[in-house]
Amino acid sequence: MRADMVFAMDTEGPSPLPHSQFTPPQDSTMKRLMRSNRPEKALEISSMGRHELENAVTTAYSRLSEKELHILLLLRSLPTCGNPQELAFRLAVHDLSHRTDLAHQQTASFTPPLSAASSFNERPQQNDNTNTNTNTNTLNTNTNSTPSLGTTTYDDDVDMAQLVSLDSLAESTSPSTIPTHPPLPPELWADIFETLNDWELSVALGIRTNLRRSVDWEHNGTRLDYAILSGSVAYVASFLSSRPGEVFTKFGAKAMVRFGYLDLLTFFHERFPKEFMKVYSEPTLKIPTLASHFARTEVLSWWLAASDPNKSNALPRDYDEEPLNDASREGHIHVLQWWKSSGLPLRYGLVMDVASSFGHLDVLEWWKNSGLSLNYHNALKGASYRGEVEVLEWWKRSGLRLVYDKEVLVEATKFNRADILEWWSRSGLRVEYCVCDIEAALEDAIGGGKQAREWWFQRGCRFNVPVNEWMMYKTL
Repeated sequence: MRADMVFAMDTEGPSPLPHSQFTPPQDSTMKRLMRSNRPEKALEISSMGRHELENAVTTAYSRLSEKELHILLLLRSLPTCGNPQELAFRLAVHDLSHRTDLAHQQTASFTPPLSAASSFNERPQQNDNTNTNTNTNTLNTNTNSTPSLGTTTYDDDVDMAQLVSLDSLAESTSPSTIPTHPPLPPELWADIFETLNDWELSVALGIRTNLRRSVDWEHNGTRLDYAILSGSVAYVASFLSSRPGEVFTKFGAKAMVRFGYLDLLTFFHERFPKEFMKVYSEPTLKIPTLASHFARTEVLSWWLAASDPNKSNALPRDYDEEPLNDASREGHIHVLQWWKSSGLPLRYGLVMDVASSFGHLDVLEWWKNSGLSLNYHNALKGASYRGEVEVLEWWKRSGLRLVYDKEVLVEATKFNRADILEWWSRSGLRVEYCVCDIEAALEDAIGGGKQAREWWFQRGCRFNVPVNEWMMYKTL
């Protein structure tokens, strides 16, 4: 297991293998490997391409019985699910990933994440007209054909991470990026991902954990969604060739965007355009919104090209305020910059309010210097109830018009933010309050509002006062 795998999701997404990974290579390849001269053999191996080697070693392992393949997989702590060809391929990828003399090669490799025949119990198809034809012509590369995906769903929980090899999901790195420190043990990787509580990412990277899929995944995810987590077009295509009735849902749609699987996006857009548009036309699943949320500018660029109105089968350039709002909420500066440089009309809402509530000083600074018109109403109020002292300080120094009212003190009191109350007291800004509002806020305060109550008491605020004083506005 390679220690740099946790960073695999920061790349554009792995490049898939062609279909030939599942077919034996030409006999000439094996003859080259069978030469008896040892130094020459080593030279031949080092000069062969990664894909050629994978085919050759897969062919060699394919000569073993299924039982023998299982023994070798167990010795390597690898999953034993799948058909013999998949098992042989898994062994080949694993063995080659441990060859340091092959580290310079850049080809990415993937092991199919699961055996489609053994991972789920199938429910009866909900649509009687679902296509059950297993003819591989369904995946014909002819762009004029547009096969359909069916509506089959599946149940029964499965530890999907046990079905993926981390080594085989790894994207090869150049010598300059290969870490010099020793690899982390699998147990530590498992602890990391269990702390993150990110089941999808652990499965996509092939990390074995005790995490379970969500209830929504369990009841509504399909086998195609699981296959998509592998990031491999070759595997997904092979999977669909034997199960053309499979359908991907919001889970697969989000995974392709989240992990930057551009090749899979292209595959489904070109091969299954109707189903692709059906899923991605949902308001919460629009590609620009998802890509901005997950900070995937490469997916945004893919979408921009795919939505070129001069192209046939172009995607609609349909987006609203949410992409820029979400990028501001998540603190994705490079996403904001992408949108500004895209040439597209910029649509955004109260982004300064959002950035203030979530404490993103760099986002506030970016918007301030963007030259774009800014509207904001509750930026200081949001920063007050969220306890963002640094944001309040930024606004005070920003030179921008400050918009606030007595609610900044009410919200700070309600959320028991004594430090925020102190900041307003020392800020030099004029802010009013009413004793009746403060008393009501303390009654609803989090944790009884102990710190806030003590702060107001030290300020001389008393609640057992005449009604006229109780309702009188005062300056802090």
